[in-house]
This record gives sequence, structure tokens and C-alpha cells, in this order.
Amino acid sequence: MPTPFTHLAKAEQLLHDPTLSSQGHALLERHWGPFLLGSIVADGHHLAAGLKRADTHFFVYQPHIDPPAESTMLEQYPQLCYADLGATAQAVFIAGYLGHLAVDVVWCEDVIFPYFWGADYGNPAYRHFLFTTLIAYMDQRDYATLPTSHKTALYDTIPLDWLPFLPDTAILAWRNRVAEQLKPDGEPDTLAILNRTIQAGYDLTEILYSAPAMQDQLWNRYSLEQLAAAEAKAYARMLSVVCNYLKL
Repeated sequence: MPTPFTHLAKAEQLLHDPTLSSQGHALLERHWGPFLLGSIVADGHHLAAGLKRADTHFFVYQPHIDPPAESTMLEQYPQLCYADLGATAQAVFIAGYLGHLAVDVVWCEDVIFPYFWGADYGNPAYRHFLFTTLIAYMDQRDYATLPTSHKTALYDTIPLDWLPFLPDTAILAWRNRVAEQLKPDGEPDTLAILNRTIQAGYDLTEILYSAPAMQDQLWNRYSLEQLAAAEAKAYARMLSVVCNYLKL
């Protein structure tokens, strides 16, 4: 799935989207830190005892996810509905969270299963390696675009029981881990983490920093044009979910 830096880049894209209403721009600018934090915090599940990915993403990996994860979350926790929260920092945080889920659902349905996990080339370990390479490519691309001001915005955001299923300690620990990498002298640790998820014998750096290898192994199977189309669909869904939740 997309890394925190890719989710932050999508949040930045939404903030500057000319199709977003003036009310929407004002609300995001007023609570920008909470929106950023909401857009990444689902991936901090491992920092809370006993929680798994599905506990914070509200879906398991499968070719089609129904009902959508964002609907499942609000059905399970109706106290998080906008009607109860109003135009608060917590509501904008939840909007960012729902946007994250929307992106991940599209990624699961439109990318993972049809082109990687459910594809018929190579073995499962190799297909996972190529998918991980794609995620690493996007991570490095998006990390380079993020302003260091995101670090301050994240650190200035202090949740207070904003999620009934994820404790503040885990939220803050994940916030700090991501924000530290956004310092002027920081660097992403994504590549090292992703390398630990692939089978021995595969090395992300060997393909990621070789244009011929990327073309031969990845882009010939999943093109940059297909990636652009998937990202456009994921962003459109994110925008729709955020605007519908915030009544924009």
C-alpha cells in the first residue's frame, strides 16, 4: 500500500485543489496539522498492542471490498460522524483518515490484485517484490516533494481521544516517527523497512536505481501510464470521501 509520504503528498494535492470550495480550503488551512495526521495514522497500528492492519483499515486484502472501508469505519464508530463532531480539528482529522482508507481501497482493487498479487507471471515472491518496488518508487518520488513545514504541522497536532480504536500513545508515536523524517536533515527509512518484507535474494536497490531494470521488470508489466491512471482514480475517490464527510 502507499507509504505515509505518498499519503501526505495526496493531502497536499487536495489542499491546493482548485475544485475544492473556499469553505473547504479554509477548513483545511485552519486544521491542516490534524488533516495531515489523519492521512497517515492508520498505518501506525503496529504501535498499539494487539492491533493488526485490518483493525485500523477496516478491510482485509481482497479483489473487491464491499462495503467500502470508510463506510465500515463510520458504521462501527458512529460517534465519529461529522454531524456529531462539527467543524472541529477532530472532524478534519477523521476526514484525513477516511481519505487514507479511500486511497488504499482503490490501490487494493485496481493495482494489487489485477497486476501483482493476482497476476499470473512469475512466482508470488517475485510479484510481491515488484509491487514493493513500485511502492518504494512512489515513496521516494513523493518524499522529495514534501515541505519541511509538514514536520511542524504534525508536531503541533495533539490528539485527545480522537479515535476509539487507536490510543493517543500510538498516534503520537507514529506522528513522531514520520515527522522526524521530514526534518531538513532527515531522510526516509522506507527503503530499509520495505527491504525487510521481501524474500531473500531480492534487493530493492538493485532495481530501483537502475532505469533499465525498472523498465524491464516493472514498467513493462505495469506502466507509468497505468500508475498515473490509478493514482488519479485514488485521488478522485479521496477528494469525494473528504468532501462528503465534511459536507463541502
